[in-house]
Amino acid sequence: MRMREQRALVIGLLASDAMMLLWASASALGVRYGVSRWPGGPESSSSGLALLLLAPALTLALMAAGGLYRLDDLFSGHREYAGVVRGCTYAAFAVLLLAFLLDVNLSRGALILSWGLSCFLVGSERFLFRRGVYRLRRSGRLVRRAIIIGADEHAIAIARRLSNPAAGWQAVGFLDDYQPTGAEVVDGLRVLGDPRAAAELALTYGASDLILVPHAVSWEAQRDLLEMAATSDQPALRLAPGLYHLLATGARPLEANFVPLLSLERLRITGLDATLKTAVDYGLSLATLPALGALLGALCLAARLSGGGALLERRPALGLRSKPFHLLTIAPPPQEVARGQPSLGWRLREAAASGRLSKLPNILNILRGRMSLVGPRALTASADLLHRPWSRTLLLVRPGLTGPHLASGNDWSAEEQAILDVAYVRDYSLWLDLRLLFASLMRMLRRERLLPASYQRQLSDQPVPTESLAP
Repeated sequence: MRMREQRALVIGLLASDAMMLLWASASALGVRYGVSRWPGGPESSSSGLALLLLAPALTLALMAAGGLYRLDDLFSGHREYAGVVRGCTYAAFAVLLLAFLLDVNLSRGALILSWGLSCFLVGSERFLFRRGVYRLRRSGRLVRRAIIIGADEHAIAIARRLSNPAAGWQAVGFLDDYQPTGAEVVDGLRVLGDPRAAAELALTYGASDLILVPHAVSWEAQRDLLEMAATSDQPALRLAPGLYHLLATGARPLEANFVPLLSLERLRITGLDATLKTAVDYGLSLATLPALGALLGALCLAARLSGGGALLERRPALGLRSKPFHLLTIAPPPQEVARGQPSLGWRLREAAASGRLSKLPNILNILRGRMSLVGPRALTASADLLHRPWSRTLLLVRPGLTGPHLASGNDWSAEEQAILDVAYVRDYSLWLDLRLLFASLMRMLRRERLLPASYQRQLSDQPVPTESLAP
């Protein structure tokens, strides 16, 4: 991405935010003083009105201080929207504090209206702005060129992930210690040279970023690259965290007789986050329960009309703290019944078993506390994945009906899916859950596959029919 494009993007975003904030303040003042018999105390003085009009400028300053105009943190993820709400909230409290310190009569109703409208309008504007940026990226504009340092499976997965046109990145090639220059790695991307020549090669190929996969290169190359990053801003060096980096979660500084130590925090979802997650799980699951009942009733009737057979299949899996449970999926109809012309009931059962509703019966597992709507993948007791070092981490939280390994839309290896799952636990927030649910819903509406092949393979054990539910 050219410097001119970066500057135009930031200026456009700043101007759009300013317009929305001014609109929010003007609308709040219009509603407050345009509606007769407004409940509340005395009206604002002229100084109070000036403070209310100061709120947009203060909000812009706080948003800028929070990094909302730093391109590295924009147009991806949910933290941008959380930053908007945070900036608007801090600005409202600052105006309230100034009114108290200056002993100015301030309309609290107008302030609350201005805060609410600012959060809504700026959040909506940023959502639409992001859609526009995605369209420009698909046309080849606003794209950052990157060279990936390392050529192992993790590096290949990153290159494939960056191949999405809307991502705003373009992988130019690889730098590697162990493969010869010119060797093809994946999808036409080749080894461009040695990692120690990263700065020169980035200039040659017009790459603004270097993505380092630390465990894929020699320690000498890592040392040289880190020294380069410490002394030069261009090209920018990015570190791709591996599983063990993510396992080293938050740390608290600790001092033992002037000896600096770090105490590692536990990798799990706790406190308010766990409470909110449970509330969302039960609330949405209870809302979906009538639809599940209607679906199972229709399938039960279809089974009676099409020759019987099990209604559900059970697959053994491990849940929270390795407690065994059964994943529930809609069972396909018996194949011998389909000889000749399949009946309508048989076709209905086949469509439900092979479609996106096949995992819906796991709502029952969520209500029983065995699963969550969003979470890591479920591991089977017989899978060789249980012997991997990250399997114990995934068993610290409830497995999810969907999650980062499904909403991402990539057929990643088991190790790469583990990195996504561990990163989900480490960086958990309610906004992240809602974002993943929305991404899964969009994939379902676009009729995309919700279960990657590599995830399906680890659940390939022989299913156990649920005979008790057969008609």
